[in-house]
Amino acid sequence: MAINEIIVSADFRDSNLLNTAASVSVIDSQTIDRRQARHLEQLLNLAPNVNFSSGASRGRFVQIRGIGERSQFIEPLNPSVGTLVDGIDFTGIAGAATTMDIQQVEILRGPQGTLYGANALAGLINLKSNQPSEQTQGNFEVSLGDYNTETVSAAVGGALTEDLGARVAVQQHSSDGYISNDFLNRDDTDNIDELSLRSIFAWQASEDTTLKLTVFHVNADNGYDAFSLDNTRHTLSDTPGHDRHESTAFAVESNWQGSDSVELIGLLSFADNNLEYGYDEDWAFPISVQVSPAKVGSTTQWITISAIVKMPL
Repeated sequence: MAINEIIVSADFRDSNLLNTAASVSVIDSQTIDRRQARHLEQLLNLAPNVNFSSGASRGRFVQIRGIGERSQFIEPLNPSVGTLVDGIDFTGIAGAATTMDIQQVEILRGPQGTLYGANALAGLINLKSNQPSEQTQGNFEVSLGDYNTETVSAAVGGALTEDLGARVAVQQHSSDGYISNDFLNRDDTDNIDELSLRSIFAWQASEDTTLKLTVFHVNADNGYDAFSLDNTRHTLSDTPGHDRHESTAFAVESNWQGSDSVELIGLLSFADNNLEYGYDEDWAFPISVQVSPAKVGSTTQWITISAIVKMPL
């Protein structure tokens, strides 16, 4: 039986997985499809010595071998696990790491600071999408699930001219989530609503030089209502939170192949990220109780007692 060759692209140069010196886990597109994973957080538990924490609608803080961020509330933030999506840096804000049209996910354990700097002292997560192909090819998928889960995705790519290829992908994923808010009588306060778009253009500028432009956009308008007083999926929040992330980014990559042993790669990326995060601080609701009127002299007064239900320590 033939064994498919796995190429790791997160090193200085593309190399076969068997020849890579680093400790690497590679998750391919077939595994992603089998798990119906729509986000990076649904794949990280496949790799040993890798964990993540969320504190929001998506897991965005990653730890490798026990080193990494645990939350976003401690300053200064010094990420130790890098996150790249097609060469674009989303370290510390991995909420944008959707799995739309992803070819493979590479998880490198151990220091990667030589190539990626201080943001990758514990390791690196590299997401690589499907690239433009010479032949026209694409896919279209519609999936439905419990809790009003819906996903519509499509991708198409091929050659535009003899020297120019392109690939475009789009995905819309939504779900009401697993939480039911008993106070508001709603089941969508911890919802997911994510739109992802990606365009890749590859140009063979000369015999030795190729240029690639990647444009990436993510708009996540998710809810956040996850904490319950009795550790169930039923909450009592009167003002559920939200977890919004809108990102527009691009990357330009140049590759010059001088000879069989000399290759020069340049990468320039830019990302504009707008994040908004909030949650119900007491995770509950105020209670107002009216009691019978009390006589004070000849004046009748209503006595109102207010209380706040707070989280037990």
